[in-house]
Amino acid sequence: MFLNFLFRKKIEEFKSNEIKLLQQIGKLNSEKNELENEIKNRDKRFERIKFLLNERVNRKSRCFIEQTKKGRNILTSINEQDYEIEVFDIDDVEINSNRELVLWATSREKEYFIKDIQGGNSLGHGEIAMNHLIDYSKKQNKEYITGQISSTDYDHKDRLISFYKKMGFEVNFLTEDSGILLKKLY
Repeated sequence: MFLNFLFRKKIEEFKSNEIKLLQQIGKLNSEKNELENEIKNRDKRFERIKFLLNERVNRKSRCFIEQTKKGRNILTSINEQDYEIEVFDIDDVEINSNRELVLWATSREKEYFIKDIQGGNSLGHGEIAMNHLIDYSKKQNKEYITGQISSTDYDHKDRLISFYKKMGFEVNFLTEDSGILLKKLY
C-alpha cells in the first residue's frame, strides 16, 4: 500500500514535470517562430535598402539609416548639389521606389529657401528631413531658412503650421491662404 502511494506520487510528479516541459517547449517554439519572422523581415528590409541604394538614390547623395521619434526605420538620402532630401520608409519592406517625403531647398546668399515639401504622414519623416536641412544650413553659415505656405497647402494648413512651429519657425500669414516661414539659425 505504501509503495503504491509512493509510486502514484512519483507518477504525478513525472506528469507535472512533463506538463512543465511541454509548456517550455511551446514557449521556445513560439520564440523561435518570432525570431525567424524577425530574420525574414530584416532580410526584406536589407533587400529594400539595397534596392533603394542601387536603383533609386542619386549616387552622389549621402545616405543615413535613421529612426523617427515615432519608431519608423528610414533611409534618408541627401543630394547636396540640388539640395534634395528624400526619406524612404524601410519598415515597409515591399521593394518599390516610393518615398515617404521629399524636401527641396535652394541656397541663397544668407539663407536656404524651402521650395517644396511633398509627402509626409505624421510619422516623423518631415522632422528628420527638416533637421538635416537645419544642420546643413548651419554648416554652410546660413542665417535663415525661409519658405512659403501657398494656397495649394490650404487643405492641410493647420498641420503645416503646427509642424513648422514645432521646428522653430515663425509663421506669418499675408492672406488667409498664403504665408511666409522664417527660422533664424543664429
